[in-house]
Amino acid sequence: MIIGTIIANHFGGENICPHLIRYFMNASTKTIPETENLSELLDLATGYQKAKVLFSFAELNIADILQEKPLSAKENAEIMKINPLAMERFLNACVSIGLLEKTGENY
Repeated sequence: MIIGTIIANHFGGENICPHLIRYFMNASTKTIPETENLSELLDLATGYQKAKVLFSFAELNIADILQEKPLSAKENAEIMKINPLAMERFLNACVSIGLLEKTGENY
């Protein structure tokens, strides 16, 4: 149950499949080692999401757009004709996996 709680708290219970949370919440400590493989479990649980962010980052040419000068999520959204809130969430996801850096409101 400890692993499930850590995973649910880490992801706020929103970004990870509810079935995985239920599985980890119900898993006994005999089934899953508590500390040694926790990082591997988190990587397995989030690998697909990180890959989708990476592929979308490349497909949308975000690096090319931001190469000239840092822009805010709103400015990026205007250039790409994308919802500003969706762009901000996407760019923050890029920051969280190390594709971008954020300074103030600019990426």
